[in-house]
Order: sequence, then C-alpha cells, then structure tokens
Amino acid sequence: MFPCPVGGVVIDTPGMREMGAESADLSQTFGEIEGLARRFAKEHNKKKQGKYPG
Repeated sequence: MFPCPVGGVVIDTPGMREMGAESADLSQTFGEIEGLARRFAKEHNKKKQGKYPG
C-alpha cells in the first residue's frame, strides 16, 4: 500500500493484469455504483426529514 499525500491509498494488486482488469469497462460499473449512491442519499434524506416512516 502506498499512502497518497492528498489522501487515499494506492494498493498494488498483483495478478490484475492476468485477470484482464485493465481492459474492463469500469465506466459502466462505476456509473451503476454512482446511481445507487445517489438513490441511497435521496432516500436517506427523505427518511431524515420525516417524509415517510422507517
């Protein structure tokens, strides 16, 4: 692991090249994760404001 001066950590994961990770379409994967995160935040805010019981 390599700490970054601005925060975060870079992790060296041997074998990722052999798995083909560098050619994976991560934009779709991260797009789905971003959509889920936005949905969670929106629902969390509704619950926090008392707009529905939970």
